[in-house]
Amino acid sequence: MFNKKRGQVELQFNWIFIFIVGVIILGIGINIIPKLQTTSEQSVSIDLQAHLDGMISSIQYDLDAQNSFNLYGQEIYFNCNSYELKNSEVMSASIENSIIFSPNVIQDDLLGFSKLIEQPNKFAYASFLTSPEIKYVLVKSSESEILLNELPNNIDKSLSTNINNIKKSGYYKLKIVTFKNIPSAQDLSADIGDENITLIKIDVLNDKDKFPNSFGVVSFYKKNNNNFELTKESYFFDKATLVGAIYSENQEMHMCNLQKSIKKLYLILKIKLDRATNFSTTPELKHCPYDESIQKINQLIDDTKEPNDTKQYFENIYLQSEGIELENVMLKRLSCPLLY
Repeated sequence: MFNKKRGQVELQFNWIFIFIVGVIILGIGINIIPKLQTTSEQSVSIDLQAHLDGMISSIQYDLDAQNSFNLYGQEIYFNCNSYELKNSEVMSASIENSIIFSPNVIQDDLLGFSKLIEQPNKFAYASFLTSPEIKYVLVKSSESEILLNELPNNIDKSLSTNINNIKKSGYYKLKIVTFKNIPSAQDLSADIGDENITLIKIDVLNDKDKFPNSFGVVSFYKKNNNNFELTKESYFFDKATLVGAIYSENQEMHMCNLQKSIKKLYLILKIKLDRATNFSTTPELKHCPYDESIQKINQLIDDTKEPNDTKQYFENIYLQSEGIELENVMLKRLSCPLLY
């Protein structure tokens, strides 16, 4: 009888021991699984960021090619000088020396292509990044039809005579582009929040017959209830900087990249100056009029040394660049070595 009770006690103790051990193992598992998941996510973020670094660097040299990259559910946050993955412990990547026009956040897939900034003479690469979930609507006009063809075919782009006909959903940002009067937002049915709806108005001021390789003003607006309110103005001096305004989140990001381009122009002009100076002192080229070119390049070097953000400044850069282009045309007619 005593042995029977003793066996029952030992059996109960064994079950209690097994239960305690099971609880401990389960607790350890519960603690380990989130850590393993976090470690795995961090590893994916590191791999994704490394891949992104390479892809973003290569896009700028792959002119007019339409690139697409799966973000595997991640989001990328951009400002003018860096980008980073959402909830990633990886340090943000610098793009301080790159000209990249983009929204402030890209979801789903990353779409990219590049163009050369052409004024004067294709001096810098510019990249354009966006998402297939961002919608671009151009209010129909002769200029917008031309501009639509400058945008890649893999983005969500369209012409519209009435922005109130834009579908309600299917995107997380909406950018409206107009060359006409600012439309009312009263009947705009987009269901994404005012902060995700922006508009730019483009005014072509110089060389309208050369559009989009012209000079003009880009006015940035944000939606506020039933109206679009002006925030700030920026500028364009060729089709790349104009397309850049469409891709940019706001005026600040667009202007920042314009100033990067001016800094690159400053460095290129110094090379052109050395080239022109060498030609001007070559006896065999004494019939070639390089003095005027040297004077114009020197003036533009002085003006690009410290970029600012005024209309007068950018229009002056545009007109001086055109003057250097005319010098190049004249040298070509005289069978002289070109400035570029």
